[in-house]
Amino acid sequence: MALGSAFASAPARSVMRILMLSWRTPGHPQAGGAESLTHEILRRAVERGHSVTWRSASWPGAAATDELDGI
Repeated sequence: MALGSAFASAPARSVMRILMLSWRTPGHPQAGGAESLTHEILRRAVERGHSVTWRSASWPGAAATDELDGI
């Protein structure tokens, strides 16, 4: 399955509300490849009109909320 292809097959009128629960986000000081890949998949979902929320743990100095590429 191609990256993000699960989102591409959804009819235009079907909008998903996606909740991602993860230990880290791309902005986390210890973020790595897993967060980068997850961000890319979710970014593509947003491009296709889906609503994405990503919840994660905080770290010292982190903002309470943040938005990156519509996520």
